[in-house]
Amino acid sequence: MVSIKCPRCGKVLNAPDGTTAGQGRCPHCGTRVDLAKAERVGLQPGDVVGGCRVESLVGRGGMAAVYRATQLSLDRPVALKVLAERLAHRASFVERFDREATALAQLSHANIVNILDKGVEGGTYFLVMEFVSGESLRDRLRREGKLPLHEALRIFHQVAAGLEYAHGQKVLHRDIKPENILLTPSGEAKLADFGVARITGDDAAAPQRLTMAQTRMGTAHYMAPEQVRDAGSADHRADVYALGVTLYEMLTGELPIGHYKRASQLGDGVPVAVDKVVATALAASPDERFGSVAEFHVALQAAVAPGAPAHAHERHPARRARYAPSPQVVAAAIVLLIVGIVAAFVLLGSRRPSERPVAQPAPQAPKANEAEKREDRAGELLALASRRAALGKWSEAKDLLRELGADYAGTAFYAENKADITELLQHAEAMLAPKPPAKAAKAPEAEPLVPEPPKAEPPSKPTPAVKAEPEPKAAPKQGTPAEVKEGTLFDGTSLAGWRIVDPTSEGRKGPSVSLANGRLEIDGGKKAAGIVWTREAPREGYELTAEVMRVQGQGAFATLTFPVGDAACALILGGNTGTGLDTVDGQSLPRNETRRDASFENDRWYQVSARVTATRIEARVDGKALLEIPRAGHEFALPEWAAEFAPLGVVSWRAIAAVRRVHLRRLVFAPPRVVKAEPSRAEELLAGIRPLWAKRSYEAALEAARAGLAAASDTESRQRAQALVRAAELLPRLWALVAAGAEAMAGKPFTARGGVTGKIQGVKGDSLWLSIGAAATGSKLATLEASSLLTLARAGLRPADADGHLVLALFAAFDAEPDLTLAHKELAAAQAAGADAASVAALIGLSGMPAFRRALAAARQKCEAADYKAARQLLAEAQRLKPDSAEATRVIESSLQVLLGQAAAACRVADFARATDLLGFAQTLDPGHPDVVKLTDWLKEHGKPYFVENFDSPKLDRWDVESGTWRVLGGRLTGKTLRRDVGQIFLQAAAPQAPRDFLLTFDTGNSSDARSFRFGAVFREQARGEGGGHFLYCLLSGTHSLLCVGGATGYSLMPTGSVAGVKFRYTRQEPLYLGGQRFPVDLGKLYRIAVRCLGNTFECYVNEQLVADGLTGAAASGRIGFLVEGGECVFDNVRLYVPAPLPELALLGGEVEVTDPEDPHEKAKP
Repeated sequence: MVSIKCPRCGKVLNAPDGTTAGQGRCPHCGTRVDLAKAERVGLQPGDVVGGCRVESLVGRGGMAAVYRATQLSLDRPVALKVLAERLAHRASFVERFDREATALAQLSHANIVNILDKGVEGGTYFLVMEFVSGESLRDRLRREGKLPLHEALRIFHQVAAGLEYAHGQKVLHRDIKPENILLTPSGEAKLADFGVARITGDDAAAPQRLTMAQTRMGTAHYMAPEQVRDAGSADHRADVYALGVTLYEMLTGELPIGHYKRASQLGDGVPVAVDKVVATALAASPDERFGSVAEFHVALQAAVAPGAPAHAHERHPARRARYAPSPQVVAAAIVLLIVGIVAAFVLLGSRRPSERPVAQPAPQAPKANEAEKREDRAGELLALASRRAALGKWSEAKDLLRELGADYAGTAFYAENKADITELLQHAEAMLAPKPPAKAAKAPEAEPLVPEPPKAEPPSKPTPAVKAEPEPKAAPKQGTPAEVKEGTLFDGTSLAGWRIVDPTSEGRKGPSVSLANGRLEIDGGKKAAGIVWTREAPREGYELTAEVMRVQGQGAFATLTFPVGDAACALILGGNTGTGLDTVDGQSLPRNETRRDASFENDRWYQVSARVTATRIEARVDGKALLEIPRAGHEFALPEWAAEFAPLGVVSWRAIAAVRRVHLRRLVFAPPRVVKAEPSRAEELLAGIRPLWAKRSYEAALEAARAGLAAASDTESRQRAQALVRAAELLPRLWALVAAGAEAMAGKPFTARGGVTGKIQGVKGDSLWLSIGAAATGSKLATLEASSLLTLARAGLRPADADGHLVLALFAAFDAEPDLTLAHKELAAAQAAGADAASVAALIGLSGMPAFRRALAAARQKCEAADYKAARQLLAEAQRLKPDSAEATRVIESSLQVLLGQAAAACRVADFARATDLLGFAQTLDPGHPDVVKLTDWLKEHGKPYFVENFDSPKLDRWDVESGTWRVLGGRLTGKTLRRDVGQIFLQAAAPQAPRDFLLTFDTGNSSDARSFRFGAVFREQARGEGGGHFLYCLLSGTHSLLCVGGATGYSLMPTGSVAGVKFRYTRQEPLYLGGQRFPVDLGKLYRIAVRCLGNTFECYVNEQLVADGLTGAAASGRIGFLVEGGECVFDNVRLYVPAPLPELALLGGEVEVTDPEDPHEKAKP
């Protein structure tokens, strides 16, 4: 959606995505609006600017915003930088924006982000630049702290190469810092953001600073002293200084503030020689620094070379460089950031390593005079105070500022910065001022999780409104808060337990957070404001619900922060870049997988909930699922701007939001749904005995089973233990069966383990003896292969020996290599012989459950990954482990439900190739399922078209051209008209003429270099002399990015929607004021359209999505054709089918419930 402003009444209007031309009518004042010249209000995903379609917002600063976009002509990702709307009317900012493009246009280097295009469209000034995927150096430093020496050097070499090239082209960057160094996944470093660059050699009177979307935070730490004093006078050596700061930060993870430690002390494996290279680069005087980036580069390479002397890099051996830049430099830089951004510093401070100056022996340097020392100390005190304020250490900041005022008030530095020092001191005193006592009752020593509800009054006495938190009967001990499973954290009347975050943003009148009329209003303004819960909050197993409303604003109006394990997360609502979680896996909302498109109206209450369980995070809006993401494999964090609202809070930023209720409830978890073949005691006993059975130590297993029976303390445990004892008593009979079998097979050949073959003599003791010629050899029975033992045991088994079959079933189930299929066969034989096999069957079923669950879980994963062949094999394994398993059947049916639903949808839009593929997958899972058979038979009968036109011939023998220019070009039908003329072409009599019921499919789109006002299909068309010229239509608008569906009686003012009885609805959203439904229509892109007419109903699909349906009304039958109006478009792959109702499929008649026996199922306490 593109937002534009009416030039007459100033109202904000909505136009379709990609709108760059045409006219519309303002619904408020009736003025016709020229869409190409109208002022735009912001950009949203789908907007097209400069031939680039906006995908998502990457970052926004005070002067510009940067978007990820797609360049439509080459279908490649680009970065789109757009000048802020409020600055687009100011000539100075436009000139600076243009000069940034001029600077970048002079640079073409592998380590510099390239510019591709610039321009202005509809009052929007933009730059199109190379898009660099990956992360910034700042992101990496935040994640890793500091870099290994070899990695820091690799990045430095690339940045230095790009910067040296820029200097050679007379371009100074002037903003070198980790935020402006981008790292690609392949390891390439690129220098970005020339927004404050200067082109040397220009007219001295011309403004040199160029505009950009930059972040002011931290920039001062990288500015050279001369750049702080007068940016216009700084030369390329200021970039050398900033590059030195960046190198030091890469090596140590800290900034060189005050008398900083040497890099060799803080970094891993950093040579001592590097310290002097850094000190030279950070010299306060430009004359003492390296004369160029190349000189810096060479010195660093020499310092890290094996055996390099500590002084090898020095430019002036007689003059030793200082280790620290002048503190005055840092102080002057900090001053630029104080006014209006102290609160923002607090947000950033937690993400920076501690920068407390460390006392170091003064490096040998020329002795400065006392006045210079006092100036330096004054600057250092202000820098330290600003940093303490940024970290929230207001007491320390206040002491430093008082020392500055008491001892250094006579310095020139203090006189120049007195206003900023005074403002910072006042802010520190305000933060340290005691809070007024609360009117509510005194809180207990350790407050409960949520306020306990007051005792219920008798019905005759209504409960009065309670504003203060009720005191519990007994205060719990410190550190052990009272456990409350659910409660209201905020009821619209009291903020007990909450802390207000009021940043006092510029331009705001009055407080940013106010409580009145049963609701809390939060005015986010330019800085985030809100409330933070100060008491203990659960880390998981809870649901947080809030009722919120957007009062004013267009973007993200409310954000819920909530804990997730040891971290926290933020749910953003109604943002320009989407609704979802920020930050996931280090990715902001526009870039992570939780982003959703959700619209929120002003002045309407929404119930928003966030549920955190041990396995996943869920979010809902008004009871409808918004998103769900598993916790495993993901990292969650709060964005920097919301760090002060951890771990639980409600925030608003750049909007006004209202909150009237915040509620928290604990989740009660149901136990895992498992197939309980035996109680836990039996499982414990079986787990101890099973290894003995696998080793065929049956006597030891029997002793263990009897010991378990003796230890059983209740009736149920004794019954389970007795079943285990019975099985343990049966298994030793295996040796008797084997001996009987050996006797029955005496003299027959037999192959023992190791390939030894002989004739069976018999069993003597615990060994089977074979005769090999005149000799004899024996093999321990316990060492024979399972197949050999089963062969001998079956030979000794009498058909009516029921217990013998149970012995073989137990052996097959619990030997080292279980064969559950054989075990179930022997169980069936035992039951046929009259055995009571229930207890043994339960044990065997219990033995296969772990493998069954694993197979079932793996089958579900394969189904989700569309690997149905592997899923079928796993399900077959699960059914082998547990025959007639209802769980395996449900997995098959749930997967079939998805496949058949997709196949049926493909059949509706005549995508029969895809339907055939999906049915092939379904046949892989269950070829005999009745629904699979039904849909397969239907597809064979109705899946072939009776009319096909691929435009392989340049002749239009089967078409009647009524108006416009129609011809075949490049294997496609091309229609063209001038201005607002209408061109039409219809199927002629040679083709099936005027079918009442049909399914028409075709591909259509704008030509590659022009947009058409309207194009698409007309159907059930009647000539003007045969019923008034009625027709139905499904048309796209290339100029307005609209979809138009309905009925009309004429072509000049269509669509008029005046055909009697025609009723239709759009399925995606409500129509726009410009007519029709918003639908993106790109140049050169083909859209697959399907129109189904069956009886008195019709349906229209675009790219397999149902966009409209309705009733045909008086347009009972008529011709089928295509239409183009005001431009040029193409058509291809025309197909006509006989429509037929899809067969009724049982699986699509309702949802199949799928349960997972491994995962816990959560349910909220009712």
